[in-house]
Amino acid sequence: EKGDACMTQAETLREMAETAETKADRIRRNAFDAKQDMFLRASKFVIEELNSMAVDLNRLLNSDRADKLWPKYAKDDPRIFVRGILPEDENEARQVIRHKYEHDDKFRKFVLRFIDHFEKLLVEANESDPGNLLSSTFLSADVGKLYLRLARAVGRLN
Repeated sequence: EKGDACMTQAETLREMAETAETKADRIRRNAFDAKQDMFLRASKFVIEELNSMAVDLNRLLNSDRADKLWPKYAKDDPRIFVRGILPEDENEARQVIRHKYEHDDKFRKFVLRFIDHFEKLLVEANESDPGNLLSSTFLSADVGKLYLRLARAVGRLN
């Protein structure tokens, strides 16, 4: 009888441990989901800020081209300035950006600020998404392409 009582208690303890582990997993998933959701909401503002910085980068890089982009921006295309700084010829773009970066302090400050903001976004994305899907998404977006072009042009990426 004592043996049966011990077996019953052991079974009860095992079931309680499984229940506790299930609840702990649910809490961890909910905390992770909440963290990811908070990051996604915050990242929206960072992306908007990066798009705004692209306006200034365009203006400093080529004011004539920037002036031509405003009508499209006014037609609700907030990413036009990001795309507008990405000329087709990669080598030409790299040379223009590098030259401007080396000779224009204001442009250099905007480039470094853009790169720093984007890199912080990537770090936070990696923390919120261990599978790196968010990082891949950001890097393949227009702001990511601009980040890559700027970072390569100024020697931050090889």
